[in-house]
Amino acid sequence: MTNSTTPVAANASSDAAAATAASLHESRFSVRWGVARVLGWMRLPKNFVLLGLILLAPALILRIFTSVYPFFATAWTSFTNSSAYVAEPHFVGFENYVAIFDNPSSRSALIFTITFAVVSTALELVIGFGLALLLNARFRLRGLGRALVLLPWAIPAIVSALGFRFIFADGSGLVPTFLAWFGVDIAWLTDPFWAQVAVILANVWRSVPFIAFVVLAGLQGVPDELYEAARVDGAGWWRTHLQIVLPLVMPVLITMGVFMVIFQIGTFDTILGMTGGGPGSATQVIPYLAYQDAFIGLNYGRSSALAMILFLIVLAVGVIALGRFRRAEVES
Repeated sequence: MTNSTTPVAANASSDAAAATAASLHESRFSVRWGVARVLGWMRLPKNFVLLGLILLAPALILRIFTSVYPFFATAWTSFTNSSAYVAEPHFVGFENYVAIFDNPSSRSALIFTITFAVVSTALELVIGFGLALLLNARFRLRGLGRALVLLPWAIPAIVSALGFRFIFADGSGLVPTFLAWFGVDIAWLTDPFWAQVAVILANVWRSVPFIAFVVLAGLQGVPDELYEAARVDGAGWWRTHLQIVLPLVMPVLITMGVFMVIFQIGTFDTILGMTGGGPGSATQVIPYLAYQDAFIGLNYGRSSALAMILFLIVLAVGVIALGRFRRAEVES
């Protein structure tokens, strides 16, 4: 009985597979034919490329006029003495760059720009990961909690900066008043070191929710079977999350770290709203210096040189990160 039905089943299976393949081929052909009739083109591969170029042309032209042309214009201006006080700017070579690195304020701004980006990102990753673990847990009103956590990211940066300016205000601010109860007296906005700490904390407060929700998406992709296996093996909460969960979401953390460093290198609205670069030049960053030179000092050549230095820093971070990503992919 088995020998007599096996060929029949095999033939039926092969016929079904052939019918499925024929149906799939027919559907693909009909779709291609329908598209060809609508477009009036019969040679699909070549015309699809042309169609793609036509569809991309508006965005490409817009990109050229909003990004490519301004970049090269800025690069050229950085090698000139362009200013509101110069009628006919001319080429001066690397004079603007030399002047920037000869200026102690510019050098300190460059150092604090990198410090601001790296320290802020490190704190944001640690706090964001912990917050993501909390939001991933099951508790009542979890949806409301997630919505409240997202609020700092939704507030405009300049608004939150002005708010923190009042919170850290010497003598009358919420933080100095609270610390005074314990006998701690810190001049948050007038002491150079503590002013740097204050702007970093304000920046971290605003950026943590974004990282937390991205990491939360990664945590929700961790299979429940891994938690069950860890529980069966007797692993506690700390061991489970440090040895199992953390390695799985590490690519997300690394990607977010690179993104946030690049993003925060160009941040200056928090500085503008809280300290204005002070006290002295303690919280000056390169973007704020470029803003001051362009719109206050009207020195467009120096401002463009600062912008190009900022671009080179971001480019270096991106190239190093891309190299590490490719090396990790090859090793994996």
